[in-house]
Amino acid sequence: MARWAVTASYCGVFGYKPAGKLVSQDGVIPLSKTLDQVGPLAKDATTLWLIANSIGAPVPLTSMAGLIFGIPRDMAPVTPQIAALFEKTLERVRAAGATVRDFDIGIGAKSALGLTDVDVILACLLVCEVEGAREWNKELADPDSDITPEFRAMLTYGANIGHAQIHDAYAKVAKVKNHVRALMKEHKLDALLTPTVSHLAFHQDVGPPMDQAYLTQYASAADLPASSAPMGLIDGLPIGIQCIAAPDRDDIALGFAGLFPALNLPLLLRH
Repeated sequence: MARWAVTASYCGVFGYKPAGKLVSQDGVIPLSKTLDQVGPLAKDATTLWLIANSIGAPVPLTSMAGLIFGIPRDMAPVTPQIAALFEKTLERVRAAGATVRDFDIGIGAKSALGLTDVDVILACLLVCEVEGAREWNKELADPDSDITPEFRAMLTYGANIGHAQIHDAYAKVAKVKNHVRALMKEHKLDALLTPTVSHLAFHQDVGPPMDQAYLTQYASAADLPASSAPMGLIDGLPIGIQCIAAPDRDDIALGFAGLFPALNLPLLLRH
């Protein structure tokens, strides 16, 4: 769930998430049939396009001229450094001939959506736990299976959760999907742009922050095509920009990535 973009941003590479059934999931070890998608990570946009096309994605849009990109200003806050880099990066988007327009996506308990980022992330997580428990039921029933204790705990929770809570989680995901798609149509937006994550990569001993997927979860919940491209470095660490495209516009998500050059990052070797 949105891990593709988070990984791309932390590592300074390009990522693409298709929508719907555009890319087959045959042969994939599943977790959530509702939220799973198959998409590549690549060192540059050209490589991303080649892989994406080989698995069923359309040809990238070659020009952003005339497109309207919405900036949801009420989404999860980011650090001042990331906010400044994002605003600078929007100049590149405008220079490509696109229009950049601010709007509110309506996130928050008192908003039109009536859901917070926490509500959405927990609903998506519960869907993964419930569907994962079904997919991995044999391994879960076998105390000697090789699944990790953390994964077993996740699946066990999903297997024992009540029907009312399951229904509520699916209803929240559906509500987000309908809401985001309706807003994009109302505002005539071709795509949404945000920083991919609200923070820089963290030390592995610290673990991910709670808001790690707050900005990327809406592409998954709304089942929309999306891409992440590196927009630069902050304190030597890469950070990405996310494009969530309108339904059936995978060509926009892929084409947007082409606005950005690959980062020349040093190869880090662990001893």
